Amino acid sequence: MHEGSKTIDLKAMREIVISWFLTPLVAGIVSFVLYHIFSFVFKVH
Repeated sequence: MHEGSKTIDLKAMREIVISWFLTPLVAGIVSFVLYHIFSFVFKVH
């Protein structure tokens, strides 16, 4: 029973946590940039 906690891959856990923070951040940046590009192209203020 105690061996289960040792099987947790800390590298995988670290990558999952980092992706939780990076995904919304990158999505927000991409959305911001695309919004401004399309606002400029279609002259929407």
